[in-house]
Amino acid sequence: MRSLTGPELAALLSDAGGPPDVTLDPEAFMSTPFADLGYDSLAVLETLTLVQARWGVSLPDDVVAAATNPADLLVVLNRELVA
Repeated sequence: MRSLTGPELAALLSDAGGPPDVTLDPEAFMSTPFADLGYDSLAVLETLTLVQARWGVSLPDDVVAAATNPADLLVVLNRELVA
């Protein structure tokens, strides 16, 4: 199975109810804590739901518990997607 990219994750986060106009450069966006970006835990869980629906995988909700920023989430999701 292929892995998720940073731009794909950013689009999913936006689709999940995050701020639509994040103006940070991609590297800054990926390393900024979710709270500082305006994302709450529900937006992160909705992102997980979108990944499951689009990639046809089943992921446990706790898979995102340790992710504090988009870069962390990308690592966790990609680890689960290839497992």
